[in-house]
Amino acid sequence: MGNSLPVSRLYRITSVFPTTTSTVLTTLFTGLSPGQHGVFGPNVYIKEIGTIVNTLSMGPVIGERDGLHKMGYDLKKLFPIKSTIFEELGNMGIRSRVYVPKGLSGGLSRITYTGAEIVEYVTPYDAIINASKFLSEYRTSFVHIYITTVDSAAHKYGPDSEECNAVIRETVDSVIRMAKKYMADATVLITADHGHDEVKSNVKANDVQGLMRHLHVPPYGDARAVYLKLSDRSSIDELTALLSRHNVAGRFLSRMMRLTWAYLVRFQAM
Repeated sequence: MGNSLPVSRLYRITSVFPTTTSTVLTTLFTGLSPGQHGVFGPNVYIKEIGTIVNTLSMGPVIGERDGLHKMGYDLKKLFPIKSTIFEELGNMGIRSRVYVPKGLSGGLSRITYTGAEIVEYVTPYDAIINASKFLSEYRTSFVHIYITTVDSAAHKYGPDSEECNAVIRETVDSVIRMAKKYMADATVLITADHGHDEVKSNVKANDVQGLMRHLHVPPYGDARAVYLKLSDRSSIDELTALLSRHNVAGRFLSRMMRLTWAYLVRFQAM
């Protein structure tokens, strides 16, 4: 950040695991760990509907955005979320509004932003200006602006790239500049939902010949925390042997171990 744009405080914070957008945003706005809210990664298997769901779009992995809602499913019955920060604020008489890029309302927003008015923006600049107008209307109110530029650049060019570093610097600087001009009377918090890291090695499930013979459904979850639902005809030993032959290294966690670990990660981060 430029020297002309100081901030009052800087904090180093941790995220949850897996550090992926849908998982972290759900934790951020519900206060629940992944083991509690059930959004374990970008793709999850939902037994009640018998399919793998993209948790960002909240539709089948092969299907349209907002597909579950359009099919009549109540997302809050599929994911055990009692309330969001927006609902809690609403119970206190405090209005909330969330600004998201055009096309990102619906999907995950239906559970993470419940209780807030959702507004789509064109650029972060018009979002900040319109958010300031909303804040000025009420003595106490809350606004969240979701900006995707840094995440998009890190995915495309890598987190250590010149392009990504430029996007981080310019995004943060512009947000601070705009906030100082339009939100001088507000408390502004700038944070990320997760970080990025360079991928050193990658194994494609399609390259593991015979994998699907051992599974009930295709692999799902996160690339660093893959969920393998065994078929009734296979065993963990057979699956482990297959993966070993393809030089796939890792550690297996049972469902109970995984849930327990998810709770522990949350408590340790606190």
